[in-house]
Amino acid sequence: SILAYFTNFCMGILFAFLYVTDKLNWLKNKSYLFDILGGVCVFFIFYFYKPQHLWYNNVLFNVSVFGLMVTAFKGKIWNYFYTRPWVYIIGGMCYSIYLLHYAFFHFLIPLTSKISFGQGYVIDYLLQILIAVPVMLCVSIIFYVLIERPCMDKEWPQKLYRKIF
Repeated sequence: SILAYFTNFCMGILFAFLYVTDKLNWLKNKSYLFDILGGVCVFFIFYFYKPQHLWYNNVLFNVSVFGLMVTAFKGKIWNYFYTRPWVYIIGGMCYSIYLLHYAFFHFLIPLTSKISFGQGYVIDYLLQILIAVPVMLCVSIIFYVLIERPCMDKEWPQKLYRKIF
């Protein structure tokens, strides 16, 4: 439920509040020290993600998420990465990716799992990623352009009605 992940939402809300009310311009100056902090935050995000029912995992995970949001603005390398068009375009498509990925992988992986180098699990897993992720992104792009983006227009039902009739 949303209550179970409320602390995660609170980190985003807190950061958005601090960003919008930034009276001290604390996000303006960039530094490589924040890039190091960003690397630590990424490690902690993966390390403390589960189990979130442990209070200290939840706290460290959320502090790391908040830290990564700060480094997206304050770090020189992280800021450069997050301001690349392909990164923020994929970020804009995140809901389409979220809606489609599970069903798509459920369908695709049994078909591609027969492809193997025979060098063990890790190599075969990386091969599956190299096949499935680009195909998933292409499917998500098509879905985003044809379904999600047109539905962002609040007038889309009326426009669709006019096209049909």
